[in-house]
Amino acid sequence: MAPGLRVADIGTGTGILACELARLGLDVVGVDQSATMLEAARAKIESETFARGGRVELKRGEAERIPLEENEVDAALAHMVLHYLPSPSDAIREMARIVKPGGHLVIVEFVSHALDWMEQELGVVWRGFARETVEQWLAAAGLVEINVEESESLGRERDLPSTLIASARVPTESGESD
Repeated sequence: MAPGLRVADIGTGTGILACELARLGLDVVGVDQSATMLEAARAKIESETFARGGRVELKRGEAERIPLEENEVDAALAHMVLHYLPSPSDAIREMARIVKPGGHLVIVEFVSHALDWMEQELGVVWRGFARETVEQWLAAAGLVEINVEESESLGRERDLPSTLIASARVPTESGESD
């Protein structure tokens, strides 16, 4: 992504990814529903220097009701967020709503798994997702150029499932389709 683009980091948590994106010169809006996570993110941001002019702004809000206007950002991403939400498809629709025509969505999630410990220790609502399900949600949100790939788990300390990396684009105003 080119420096100066405005990107929404949905479920920003402690702001680690938001800061990495700002180091690339992006203007990032980190959104999280947890005041505690946003305080941790704020502390991290205040200790950072973004040499390429990137910035991080934090907003409190839910992924299913993102506190941004329609077509406000160039891209939106959600990294390991959907499995905590009651309605992941609603979050994807919201992400599509806030992204400008021609902009991109990126989602990183676990594939479907049977790891009880994640539910018990982390409080996940969903045990990952099937590739087809994520593709259907992206299509239902009106997105085009949908690409969902599976990547092997890089977890070394714990048994972690493989991940899905999904990307899609908001159609341009000309009404293009897939």
